[in-house]
Amino acid sequence: MSEVTETGHASQLFTYDELARLAAQGLDLNTNGVLDAASTDPITTFDRQFMVNTNGVWEDVTTVNRYLQDNVAKGKERGRS
Repeated sequence: MSEVTETGHASQLFTYDELARLAAQGLDLNTNGVLDAASTDPITTFDRQFMVNTNGVWEDVTTVNRYLQDNVAKGKERGRS
């Protein structure tokens, strides 16, 4: 995890997967040092998977979820590519 801090603002936190790709980013509004889905922290997560499409071709698929509702651990899917 990495953190960006600025005086007077919530810390920005970034987490990475095993291949050093961005897995989540958000603001640490509750100041506990982690991104909590069931909190007031606004979070964006990135889930990358390799999937076989209908033509039998492997694709790198990224699903983006946003956690914007306070104290709800279920994100809203915002895109897939």
